[in-house]
Amino acid sequence: MPTPTDPIDAVSTAVRGIQQAMADWNAVSDSFCDRDGQVVDTGGWESGIVTRDLAAWRHFRAVLEHGVPFLLLTKDVARPTTPDVTHAHRTLVATLSSAHRTLHAMIDSPHEEDHPLRENVAAEIWHEIVSWAEHAPLVLDARRRAEAAPPKAALPRPTRAERTALVRTAAGRMPDVAHAAVLAAAAQPEHLLDKRLHQRTLDYLIERGMAQVRPLPDGHRITRDHQFALAVHLTEAGRQYALEQGARALPRRAVVVACGSRKAAPAPGATTVPAGDLYTGSYHRALRRTAEVLTGDWGTVYILSAQAGLVPTDRLLAPYDLRITDPRAVTGEQLRHQAAALDLEHADVIFLGGGKYARALASAVPHRAMPLAGTRGMGEQLQLLKHARADTDDGLQLRTAWWAQADFIRTRQAASRAANFGRPAALPGTADRSAPRR
Repeated sequence: MPTPTDPIDAVSTAVRGIQQAMADWNAVSDSFCDRDGQVVDTGGWESGIVTRDLAAWRHFRAVLEHGVPFLLLTKDVARPTTPDVTHAHRTLVATLSSAHRTLHAMIDSPHEEDHPLRENVAAEIWHEIVSWAEHAPLVLDARRRAEAAPPKAALPRPTRAERTALVRTAAGRMPDVAHAAVLAAAAQPEHLLDKRLHQRTLDYLIERGMAQVRPLPDGHRITRDHQFALAVHLTEAGRQYALEQGARALPRRAVVVACGSRKAAPAPGATTVPAGDLYTGSYHRALRRTAEVLTGDWGTVYILSAQAGLVPTDRLLAPYDLRITDPRAVTGEQLRHQAAALDLEHADVIFLGGGKYARALASAVPHRAMPLAGTRGMGEQLQLLKHARADTDDGLQLRTAWWAQADFIRTRQAASRAANFGRPAALPGTADRSAPRR
């Protein structure tokens, strides 16, 4: 049976499969023991354990694939009023991180004969598998109850003057630690709150809509120095709060560049290469150099990989032979999940690459600016890219125009979405203009 692509369905199906594997083993495990519970058929017992582990592992692979979007989609059920669900959700976050670290360690040292992680993969992460089988049903049940509850009546959207008054009033009530945390996060490119903040402060800001949970900017990157985690970032409301307090809260910026067909080989003994070093074609290198100049010290560069989707430049990838139009390439649904996880909806986004990759990104980032779209062929694109990254007044003006276009498209899209829901929104061109010129 194919694995469902919806994260909720996929995890739900996987958890039921793990529970069934455990139940099947429990039903026969006593037959290998005597009346005192001592194992008398060692071969049968060990064979049964392996069968159980492998069956559970086949289902847990779906958790590894869909666990991140599942945790994002269910984070709203983890509230202070439901401590058992909150504890279950945080346990799932921790055990998913632990499973990824363990699996990476196994991949990292595949040729060491005495490596402690050479044994059965399912045995090494059995605690994590059991934890998801125990805690995921509680989160799933809470989400089903939340969906079944009658929708709350929509409240009228306050005017700009009312929002300003509310923010100023909130400033008088917000604890000093939370207030300082918002201003500090607004002052750095990814609007990431300090990971050392106490959980109560994070919960306070999340409950008030000032912050949200989403994966770290580096996506799924797992290394010995950077473990996977869910991080807390400012929402647009949090950024507006910082602006009202006089902080220099600039909009987030991202440049997405298309991958390339020419790829570097991993170093001897390795199987992966950082995405920023993987693509070696001259066209991709020109895109990357221009993207780095566009972002400078404020912004993030992502590569649109035909296989892995939106990845940061330090994401470890194995070389592959795949084009964005191939049936096995990353899907639009996967790109939408990634873009939502990275909160690109509230970022000014510039896309650099060809038309096929631009179309693949369309549903995930509809507000992307595409300054290369009007060019005629690769030669003209390379000339424009060279002009845009030049350290001249003309180059600066061109980069400034590209970011102004990205800001205009994003605010126009936001106004269109708000109009569709019957809410007033800021008109294009009224967004914050204090961003630095590039």
